[in-house]
Amino acid sequence: MCDCDKYALNKFCSGKIITEEYIWQYRDPKGRHYPDEKINVSLCKRHYEWLYISNENKKREFIQGQDLLEAIGDDLCRDFNNYDYENKVSYIYKFWLNTKTDKIILVNNDNDNDIFDSQLIKQDFETKGIFYYNGKYIIDLSPISWEIITFQKQRQPCNQRYDYKGDNMSSIYRFVNNSEAQDVSKDVSKDVSKEYYNLKAFDIEKDSVLDKWIDERSIFEECLNFINSNVYLDFDFDKLCYENEKEKEFIFRNIIILENVLLNTTPESNLELSMLLEKGIITLEVLWIIYIKYNHKFHSPNDEKRITENGILIDLFIKICSKDELNEFLQIAIEGCRNEITYRMRDFYDYVNTNLYVVKYLVPKYINNKDIILSVEKVDKIKTFTPLEFWHSTRNYTWAVYGESEKKYEYNKDETIREYLESLDA
Repeated sequence: MCDCDKYALNKFCSGKIITEEYIWQYRDPKGRHYPDEKINVSLCKRHYEWLYISNENKKREFIQGQDLLEAIGDDLCRDFNNYDYENKVSYIYKFWLNTKTDKIILVNNDNDNDIFDSQLIKQDFETKGIFYYNGKYIIDLSPISWEIITFQKQRQPCNQRYDYKGDNMSSIYRFVNNSEAQDVSKDVSKDVSKEYYNLKAFDIEKDSVLDKWIDERSIFEECLNFINSNVYLDFDFDKLCYENEKEKEFIFRNIIILENVLLNTTPESNLELSMLLEKGIITLEVLWIIYIKYNHKFHSPNDEKRITENGILIDLFIKICSKDELNEFLQIAIEGCRNEITYRMRDFYDYVNTNLYVVKYLVPKYINNKDIILSVEKVDKIKTFTPLEFWHSTRNYTWAVYGESEKKYEYNKDETIREYLESLDA
């Protein structure tokens, strides 16, 4: 059982149990101290990551209190409080989608107000995501749906609000605190969405933390779908894309955690990475999505924050990957990755770049330039490829389809990679 549920009465436990060691420092109102004591605390996966993020992406070492209820329930679990009593506002937010009008509203709700929730459901609203937000960081508690991600991508580039009309996606978010929500729920005969015009508006585009978080979630989904459609790997991304929504929640959060380490390297980074590996935060799925994101033509962030040439990330691939998986990593670095068939102008920019840095890092230290990195079964024999032979075998075209017409679209191969691999044979 997760101790955060036991002591903090929190509803959002999820995932496997992780045992974490803390130093308990005895403190009481009279100022008495006793020798420090090491204790083990059981945390579910969500609460472990929640604590890690709330402590500015670092592990807490010490907890304080005059007994375990105070040390764990009050000190360690203080970041799980659902309600801000000072400002009289909940830290829990819910996205609701009206299935008839496609209007999206964002409701601030302490998650105990079942009356208001039931009224929304009666008026054809469905929950499309729940998250915790205290103004500093965000923890997703129920997966954010694709409808919300699609809206964020298509939102108007200004702060005006528009009603849903015809085929236009609504750009209205409404913020409702608990007292206002109760007032609205008294009259179920009215359309809830219309009532919000007289209530306090929550402008998501002006809240940089929330706006950035939803935008990052959009990029995450795009990268996940790109891998599933275009990158041929041994493990199944299709199940992650369409079936396991809860696992996506963890992977998305773990990507943010690892990106923070990669972008803010310190002398303690190796110890931190070892801890993240041990706790199952760093997985091959996490590494692949980060690599695709930072090597993608238009998903990749600004140049000063790129992770395209990051030795720590490559070392993690080397540590986690089997021999075959490492060969797949090298293949993507040599060839890049594109859609086989394009239908829109956007598709011409929807590709992963080649990466000379990764090729040089892996070959010949970890993969010899004479090693077989790919075997393809033909009709009567097996065709094998060394890194250089693989470069020559890769195609440099895609098909552009416009209605019933097709056109072959060619692009340049990365000649710097060929030159490097040829230099190893010289």
